[in-house]
Amino acid sequence: MALELDCEEYFVDDAAMTTATSPEDIDMELVDDWYSSMLAQERAQFHYAPQPHYLKVRLVLVDWTCDVGEELDVPKSIVHTAVNYLDRLLNVPCALPPQSKLQLVCLVCLWIATKFASVDCEVPSIEEIYAYGHQQYTLDEIKAYEMATLKALHWQLNVLQPIHFTEFYLTNPPLFPDDDINGYQLADPTAYATVYTKHVEFLTEMCLQEHAFQQWLPSVLATAMLCVARRIVHITPVWREEIEINSGYVVDEIQDCFHAMWSHYVHHFSKGTADEPSPTSVAAVSQYQHHQ
Repeated sequence: MALELDCEEYFVDDAAMTTATSPEDIDMELVDDWYSSMLAQERAQFHYAPQPHYLKVRLVLVDWTCDVGEELDVPKSIVHTAVNYLDRLLNVPCALPPQSKLQLVCLVCLWIATKFASVDCEVPSIEEIYAYGHQQYTLDEIKAYEMATLKALHWQLNVLQPIHFTEFYLTNPPLFPDDDINGYQLADPTAYATVYTKHVEFLTEMCLQEHAFQQWLPSVLATAMLCVARRIVHITPVWREEIEINSGYVVDEIQDCFHAMWSHYVHHFSKGTADEPSPTSVAAVSQYQHHQ
């Protein structure tokens, strides 16, 4: 398989393309406005300034936050929002809180995220937060840290992570009858939608763990995830004009992100094959130049 995402063989001839359709009851103008608002919001919030003092402990904190979120049956999108709060709190040029308080910071971020964004899940009680803190923190401490966190975040709780964009894109998965999978035509895309979606979801978790992926906008990461997932399950072409239409990005704008994500996946989660790129450090990829 060729490596270059923009290689000519990865594109479908315009005459052969089938255009994705949407249910008639969906107001596509409203959807377009919603998506445009998401793009504007992420650009206004975009900030990438990794601090070495935080990166040393970030993976442990993110893992633990995700584990607690799973035990509390909190939706993934809310957990990802909590990690955004955590990054904003701790990714600043100052000393970390005492090690004994790091779990409390994680718990409070998750608690705030569930309060703000919860629709389909119950907000954990303060007693549950107390229990998951192994009873190390008093109820008064939890309340005090909650207020301090809200102030530190300037009460700006409405944030976008890549998972919010993938959820948007996956309402109509980019799978098409004229796609090829392992050399055979994908006649019924719906039959493969579940497998494909699970791979996209896995990539959102993978990128959440690695802070260096934050050098790209969430929508760029999400678009790259659509393509990387297609490649993982051996669907060609990797890039479709429909993806460009739905995401608003041309292939050159996601190329670096795609290769970094694919290389990271191959290095950490795949045995690899002869035609795959050599694993490279995500952090070594040039920083995404977002739109001004």
